[in-house]
Amino acid sequence: MVPKQIRKSGSRKRATSTARRRRTRPVDLSVDASRAVGRVLGELTALPPDDAHRLFPLGLGDVHVSVDPGGRVDIRFGSRSATEAANHTLHAGDSLNLGEKVPNRPEREVVGAATTVIRRGTPEFDALIRNTNPDVVFKDEEGTSADRMMTARLSLAIDALATLVRNEWSGTTLRVTEAWDENMEHGTKSVHYEARAADLTTFPIDGNKLGRLAGLAVRAGFAWVFFENALHLHVSTPKS
Repeated sequence: MVPKQIRKSGSRKRATSTARRRRTRPVDLSVDASRAVGRVLGELTALPPDDAHRLFPLGLGDVHVSVDPGGRVDIRFGSRSATEAANHTLHAGDSLNLGEKVPNRPEREVVGAATTVIRRGTPEFDALIRNTNPDVVFKDEEGTSADRMMTARLSLAIDALATLVRNEWSGTTLRVTEAWDENMEHGTKSVHYEARAADLTTFPIDGNKLGRLAGLAVRAGFAWVFFENALHLHVSTPKS
């Protein structure tokens, strides 16, 4: 017979191993599959508060997504710290006021400043996702589809927000006015240069909806949301 102490130790090791497998689930996803994940997250965040609490009494925690140059997607499930959760939590009907940001800290402290400018024809560019979600309108004023190019993490949040917008307002969709910036039109160290930020409105354009859109953006999972001005809101994500 195996001593109880040894059995317990082995059990703990198996439990730890199982927990690690549950926290990290590397899978190979196509762009369509990645978009589908975003839509699922959007549907989950659109649940009525009472239903969400009954289904997920302990919360869903964070979903961390990274993509290596070979296209391998790593999805990690983890819990937010109490401070981070407090900074992100909004009630179902909440909106942001003009000039408000969530969390209320400088963007570079939350998502990190850009350290490079992604250029076409580089491995960094090849790792970006081209978002073709039909529920998103892209301004594309450059005519190069640059506004569709973004990191996988930003793309997932955009897709989740698109679902929330569709559920919030009939006949209204999400509009991206700027995402990846290859023309250096933003300030120094802007995360637009690394395709980790987007400027957003609704379509049709309605400035009265921006505050609520910002509230929905927090729920969609963007790491930093800023109701920047009366024309648009700015969102960003950390590096994957």
